[in-house]
Amino acid sequence: MTNSALVISILLLVFLLFLHAKVALISKISVRNAEFSLFLERTGCIPVI
Repeated sequence: MTNSALVISILLLVFLLFLHAKVALISKISVRNAEFSLFLERTGCIPVI
């Protein structure tokens, strides 16, 4: 019983770490997109990607 509880807690910890990393990545990307659109508004030109 304790062995399966340990496995479940480890899986939950890994899942939470993965979720945290995913949320951090999404917020970083959205901040970068906001900075990019602000740059577009300031310069008034469309840079070629």
